[in-house]
Amino acid sequence: ISTAEQCDDSPTHEYRFCLEDHVVCLRQNPKTLLYKAEYCRNDSEGGPSTREEILNSKTLSFIRDYFQLDVDLVKLYDSWSTSDPIFSAISGRFAGIRMLRQDPWECLISYVFTNQAARKVTSDIRVEIRLFSKQ
Repeated sequence: ISTAEQCDDSPTHEYRFCLEDHVVCLRQNPKTLLYKAEYCRNDSEGGPSTREEILNSKTLSFIRDYFQLDVDLVKLYDSWSTSDPIFSAISGRFAGIRMLRQDPWECLISYVFTNQAARKVTSDIRVEIRLFSKQ
């Protein structure tokens, strides 16, 4: 993981999200996850460099935890491939995919608002209305 300013390979896609009082931008090239954080400036606070250093540390800690970057993915894939021949056959197609450590509310909202899930939830609600409605 590295700051975006250290990027040699220019990625073409960027993902942005808000984290407390700043915006975090993530990009990835074949070798590195790049991040950059933009902070709200508050002139009444102490020196901006100290505040930004603290926020950078918090941001990096959040990214490491959220994407579980300290988990050895290659070791997990090897272990799963040894125990599961189906996973072994298809694991190359999913290289680098990680499980996110999402907040449960974030996970629920992500599920509900995906296109397929929204249709399914709407359909389920209609079924429930038909089954349990007094009409």
